[in-house]
Amino acid sequence: MTNYWNLLYLGEIYMGTPSSGDQQQFMVVWDTGSGGYLARSSQCTGCEGDKFETDDSTTFAWKSPADYDSTTYMDGTSLSGQLAYDRVCPTDNDDSCADDFKFVAISSASGLRDYEDGIIGLWSGNRDSYTNEEEMIMHKMFDDSTIDEKVFSFYLTDLASSSYIDFGTPNTAAMTDEADIIYIPIIDDDYWWTAKVQGLRWGTEMNDDTEYMI
Repeated sequence: MTNYWNLLYLGEIYMGTPSSGDQQQFMVVWDTGSGGYLARSSQCTGCEGDKFETDDSTTFAWKSPADYDSTTYMDGTSLSGQLAYDRVCPTDNDDSCADDFKFVAISSASGLRDYEDGIIGLWSGNRDSYTNEEEMIMHKMFDDSTIDEKVFSFYLTDLASSSYIDFGTPNTAAMTDEADIIYIPIIDDDYWWTAKVQGLRWGTEMNDDTEYMI
């Protein structure tokens, strides 16, 4: 992952199957507050930045019959396009791929910076009414046996060091002591990674016993 001024982290994503050469590489926002993947594509003639060239992938296919989707994010970014399928991989290793992964090939975009090639969701999907797991990359990687656990973890550093995202079993080499990890249950029937916190403590004093959702 690339650290932009200690304000934003973008991660690599690799798409498609080239007839020759390497997969197409892009920098995307890994978003824990949304579910699907929307990728700037060659269909977006008015977009700045790198685009996924659909004609250059031998495994690319449009959803049939044609279907369209749009998403407006909380910061006002608005993306829309046609649903399609292709290989999507968090690394350039073929063993990391989610095959025939459903995504939105962006044809219209507002608010997406030229160095952001798309937004890929990592929300929990922990909601009874949300059943479309084929659009959630972690679930698709698990179904394809690419990973053995539905787990992802971020290792985030400052500008001088390397940051990355892990899928599957966490990398214990990045931990000071695995026994120190604290697991916090999330709220049921909620899209996001929401947990309850009771009270705030400053030093030895308990100043607040209010229950918060974070």
